Amino acid sequence: MGNSHLDDWLDEADYFSALAVLSQGPLHPGGLAPNALLATRLNWSAVDVLDLGAGTGLSHRFFTALGSRVRSAEPNAWMRRAAVRAGVEPSEIYAVSAEEMSASWLQARFDEARLVVQGVTGFLSNGL
Repeated sequence: MGNSHLDDWLDEADYFSALAVLSQGPLHPGGLAPNALLATRLNWSAVDVLDLGAGTGLSHRFFTALGSRVRSAEPNAWMRRAAVRAGVEPSEIYAVSAEEMSASWLQARFDEARLVVQGVTGFLSNGL
């Protein structure tokens, strides 16, 4: 008798999927410190935020708690699942990578937004 969830993960195992399934808390160093600094410098109430490279949704939930309207982009399905389990609404997290984003993709979803990017730039093949 198998575990289809585990079997799926083993078939797709990669660094990000493993982090999403196995980790607790922030997945990269400094996830909370920049958020706390940003929270003290700008008013986030009723601001649209795009959390690029949302991971498990830590920043998504942080800025939502400050009163922002947050939408997230995360290419890894396991990360998106972890974010939803942690409280991110499924309709607020998109299956798209930074490299796949285009001006038309952004314009279709945002009139104006603040972009939150943390450690994700180190994972892009050509930078940001």
